[in-house]
Amino acid sequence: MSSEPKFYRLDLVNLGELFDPDVPFSEWCKKCQCAGDDGFGTNRLQDLAPDLTPLEHTERICGTLLYINLSGAGIVWLSLALICYCCGWYHPARSFAMYTLMPIGIWLLIYILYDRSKDSRYGIHHKNQHKYLHLKYVWPVELHPSVKREGPLIFCIVPHGVIPLGIDYAMFDKLGAGRCNWVAAPVLFKLPFLRSYLERVGAMPANAANIRAALARNENVAIVLDGVAGMFQATTERQEVAYLLKRKGIVKFALESGASLVPVYGFGHSELWTKLLDPFRLFERISTSLDISLVPFFGLGGWPLGPTNRVPLAMVFGQPLECPQKLVPSQGEIDCYHTHLLDSFKETFDKHKAAYGWSQKTLMIV
Repeated sequence: MSSEPKFYRLDLVNLGELFDPDVPFSEWCKKCQCAGDDGFGTNRLQDLAPDLTPLEHTERICGTLLYINLSGAGIVWLSLALICYCCGWYHPARSFAMYTLMPIGIWLLIYILYDRSKDSRYGIHHKNQHKYLHLKYVWPVELHPSVKREGPLIFCIVPHGVIPLGIDYAMFDKLGAGRCNWVAAPVLFKLPFLRSYLERVGAMPANAANIRAALARNENVAIVLDGVAGMFQATTERQEVAYLLKRKGIVKFALESGASLVPVYGFGHSELWTKLLDPFRLFERISTSLDISLVPFFGLGGWPLGPTNRVPLAMVFGQPLECPQKLVPSQGEIDCYHTHLLDSFKETFDKHKAAYGWSQKTLMIV
């Protein structure tokens, strides 16, 4: 192993009271583990966090259900409640309505009583998420605060999975040395309450104008690169799948602004829920055309549209890919740097897959 650290690892649950916007990242880094050129040892990224208290577990179950219902599942349950009521099936109607509304009340009560954060990116729900998902972040020395960088960064995250719960907004801000602008599907900004939350954490609707404006201000941007299409990729015991071959627009933005592209692989994202994929890919075509998710899924204990399984997650960052500034990049230049980005994803995956316990897996890019 090299005497100089090449990779850093932070188990977010170890931050405790340090998880605060006023605490500098240098203090967070004192909780880091280091590794040399070979990365971390086999299965080391599968280390488990302490057990949750009943209150923490309740907050995570209700908080995840709240997010899922606000993202569209609530319409399913309330529609079923209305149908049952119209058919005279009052007991099932009340059950569906209570199932939809009860998590909202419980979560809000916990949030009001126990959350003391000054910034929604540092709220109690994020702290509990660190423990619930045993969340770890791994990055190369090139992204460490001790290394000076020029120009903005574009964090490109895959896979999306049903919901990319490994994303911790505060951690991306710290690694990027500034508040990160998150790109989200425009339809999410039309949903009640969800729009307010997304705006508070620094998200913006996904369009070229917003991305270019943020990069022109020399601000970092983050995007889940495979998007809605990534939700419908089927993984196996031996293969992960990333929908990236057509994702060239972000490379064009990087070349126009001289930004660096940072590949980020979310180990475990594909195992948080069990997706039900139709063989004719009808839901995928409808979802992609409407830019919304219509993928049925099962969560904890086979729970339909329910909270996630408690799976260890590791968000692993690759080497920043520096892009020379080209005011009008040619298609050949875009294709070239897109190929470099795909190679970086594969290198990042292969470097750390054994540490996550996936030594038998390969990454297929489609």
